[in-house]
Amino acid sequence: MNKSYISIFKKYHLLILTLGFAYGSTIIFTLFGPILNYTAGTFAPALSIIAVMFHVVGFLLKPTSITKRPTFFYVCMVILLPLVVTFHILPHYLQLITTMLYAYIIGRIGCLWTYIAKENISSEIRGKVISLSLFISFTILYFVHMTLPVLSKGISLLFPAVLSSVTVFMYFRIIQKYSDTSVRYIEKMKGKNTSNFVFVYIFLIVVYVAGGFTYTGIYPSFIGYAHIDRYYNVLFYLIAILIAGIILEKYGRKTCFVLGVGLLGISFTFFNMQSSLFTYFITQTFLQAGWAFVNAFGWSFSWDMAERSKNTILFSRGISAMLIGTTIGAISSHVINELGFGHSSVRGIVTFIPLFLAIMILIFFPETLKNEDEKIIPFDELQQIKELNVLTPRELEVCYQILLGLNNEDIGKALFISKSTVKTHVSRIFSKLYISSRGELKNTIEKYINENSIKI
Repeated sequence: MNKSYISIFKKYHLLILTLGFAYGSTIIFTLFGPILNYTAGTFAPALSIIAVMFHVVGFLLKPTSITKRPTFFYVCMVILLPLVVTFHILPHYLQLITTMLYAYIIGRIGCLWTYIAKENISSEIRGKVISLSLFISFTILYFVHMTLPVLSKGISLLFPAVLSSVTVFMYFRIIQKYSDTSVRYIEKMKGKNTSNFVFVYIFLIVVYVAGGFTYTGIYPSFIGYAHIDRYYNVLFYLIAILIAGIILEKYGRKTCFVLGVGLLGISFTFFNMQSSLFTYFITQTFLQAGWAFVNAFGWSFSWDMAERSKNTILFSRGISAMLIGTTIGAISSHVINELGFGHSSVRGIVTFIPLFLAIMILIFFPETLKNEDEKIIPFDELQQIKELNVLTPRELEVCYQILLGLNNEDIGKALFISKSTVKTHVSRIFSKLYISSRGELKNTIEKYINENSIKI
């Protein structure tokens, strides 16, 4: 099923806008944003690194009942907004408190968004949903870049103040619309073990180490072209992110990632050449396009792995891993600067290495894009089939992976178990259901679905 961006936005505009405003408010302010650089000066890099850590905390913590209560966020916003609008005149310790609180609130909303989106958005369109959200976020960033030079510091701070307020408002709109979903997921996540997914986290951390280098090592070098960069900064990102959504759904997640890394490789290569207007345009063009592809992949891949593993928290923690990688890259970049390397081949080499390592690690993960023509029963509905109660929870997970069309090797990768263990589970499933093949398993499940009147 190939839905257009317009039809997807019409149906899921509330969820798309919520993530768009949340991420947009982050990248213009706390995540090495231009407004933070403008208002905090030399203190901005340190504030950004600390803020990213609080974004991570917001994403890592599991949902609780308090997150459904408007009072919690209203109190936070009452405290936060006066600090944001007066940020440029605050002493450093209050600027630090402001960025930490701002980052935590947005991170918390982003985490809760992952739970609700995973439940309510079907797998075949999630790549385009992410692309639309990021398109909105970076459109906001583009507008900020254009207008910032003509604004005072006080006026510029209205952007994060308004966007964070809108984000909180939109969050409560989706909580009201999808209230059953949020309650159900809070209950389902009790006692879930996520220790088996450490390799997913490591992979995403490695990828985004290069992102931290980009924020703190490459972007600052464009200061000499500020008069052009004001209009050009994220222009190609806006184009590439929509293309990335199409590639994600048509050609697969891995293809999108490899294309992104290839574009970043071109960018980093030209960055290491002698600085000129020509190298600026090549570096910036391929840099923005490359990160558009990689960002779209990162969000979609985390979402896919959460669904395949039936472990919703993997989505939000995948985003946390991306942020942790960014922090590590940013700190490492500052260390390189302090050592006196700056704009040199050393920085370029260190930027390349994480991406090359990420491609090597990616080989060990299965392609997470589903076949659009394949009709798959959701795992929640699979659990409702009473005839499958004879299976253990792990056997039911393996059964679900078989229905997705995965072979034993890919099932092992998805569930982080050995191939021999998968074979043992498959043998027990066949024995308990009195079947002898995967095709027979699918036919049996279809029969159970009809007998139980389950609608897919």
